[in-house]
Amino acid sequence: MDASNDKQLAFTNVFALITDVNLREDGYRMDVELSGGEGYYFSGGKVKKINWSKADDNSNFRFTDSETGEELVVNRGKCYIGITKEVSY
Repeated sequence: MDASNDKQLAFTNVFALITDVNLREDGYRMDVELSGGEGYYFSGGKVKKINWSKADDNSNFRFTDSETGEELVVNRGKCYIGITKEVSY
């Protein structure tokens, strides 16, 4: 929910990027590895496995289809990028 207007948030594109995330010794701050990894792209009721990369702190994310290696075509609209560590069950 949007805290400023109490309305449900909506996004056309959602990215779930999997990477190393570690809590620092102070128990508050986190180290997040942003050089690249695997993830998922959700849009239009479908999900696609992707690879992602980021050359440096000032560069944009680059998304590719994990099966073909081709650059991902993203649907027009609002995007949400979530970063998470891999979870094993």
